Amino acid sequence: MSGLIVFPILLIFVFCAYIIYRITFYFTQKKRLSRIVFAFVLFLPFLDLIPQKIIKTYYQLFLMEPTVYSYPEFDKDGKIHSLSMEVRSLFGEYKFENDEIYKSYSYYISNFFEQKNISSYSKNYGKKLRLNLKDKTYAYVQELKAKYAVKKLPKENGFLGVYKIRRIQIVDTANNKVLGESMNINFESDYGYFRDKVLLLGFRSPVTMVDGIYSGYGRLKKLLLTKGVKKVNK
Repeated sequence: MSGLIVFPILLIFVFCAYIIYRITFYFTQKKRLSRIVFAFVLFLPFLDLIPQKIIKTYYQLFLMEPTVYSYPEFDKDGKIHSLSMEVRSLFGEYKFENDEIYKSYSYYISNFFEQKNISSYSKNYGKKLRLNLKDKTYAYVQELKAKYAVKKLPKENGFLGVYKIRRIQIVDTANNKVLGESMNINFESDYGYFRDKVLLLGFRSPVTMVDGIYSGYGRLKKLLLTKGVKKVNK
């Protein structure tokens, strides 16, 4: 957001805080208390940043390692049979004419990879697509039938709603068994609404925004799905 817009809004906010300071002093005649109120009003839109940084550090140090309960079946080449995902959106269709997209999955999947398009910007939103890794073809399908699936659980509120947790599971669909899970942490919360929408400080900044932690699934995949892979052919 341009500083030409943000700066006047911040000046108005500081002026409002000063008015509150004067009102407090008028009724209490206590300068120290009035200054405390003034400082509290100024820093109130940013108070959630401190617990966010503490929580992020704590999760990174102690809670972000994925959990593996059991392993999938691997063939003689160390590959799993098939996999479906709902963690990220599919590439544009033009990508499927390129061998590289098939190689990116065939080094750890032997038969097929499939995915539901979850990008709301795509004309194929909601459709399910299967990549046949053996003959390098693709087709839209009615339902996902992979032996293993990566599933996203609904978001959960973290401590006092300061952050949200998204758990990601790898499931054996034949036995309806969870093989392992990881989590992503997102620090977008209702506490930042005034700061982001009113003060217009919602741009990506090391001062006004704490980045989420999205590395959970990558570690889980490395531990679980590619456990038996001997060589990556990319």
